[in-house]
Amino acid sequence: MFDKKEYMKAYYQANKEKVKEQTKAYYEANKEKRNAQKREYYKKNKEELKASGKDWREANKEKIKAYKKAWYKVNKEKKKAHDKAYKQANKGKVNALTAKRKASKLQRTPSWLTKEDLAEIEDIYRMAKRRSEVEGIEYHVDHIIPLQGRNISGLHVPSNLQILKATENLRKSNNHG
Repeated sequence: MFDKKEYMKAYYQANKEKVKEQTKAYYEANKEKRNAQKREYYKKNKEELKASGKDWREANKEKIKAYKKAWYKVNKEKKKAHDKAYKQANKGKVNALTAKRKASKLQRTPSWLTKEDLAEIEDIYRMAKRRSEVEGIEYHVDHIIPLQGRNISGLHVPSNLQILKATENLRKSNNHG
């Protein structure tokens, strides 16, 4: 009796390179069609795919951890260069995140801040960076009411932030006003 599966396996073994070239040519010729099919499939099965991905990650935590560790060992310099380039290209965002992290440690960033408030804070840091670049004078984002004042402590919120020249901010130190 003819076994199609065995025949295809034997054909593939005998013609590996030819099959690979044909497959590659097909994928190249039908790239848009295949991408549209993929998008449609993901759209239809989004929740199921998310769940199965989550399940796989849960079941393979150690495998993922080992892979990340091995990747980092091999790509340590590449990762450092990427991080440095990102920080250079996104100074405002990095500064905003650094300030937010510091403020969070002090428990001065309220939980009731909206996404718009957080975006506004990020914009303030971006504007300070831009002003520094344009004017050639260093600017800081200052908390009007300091986060660690002696008599009063402010919050890390947009209404408590102002852009000051670095010299003024350093002179003001941790004082109100």
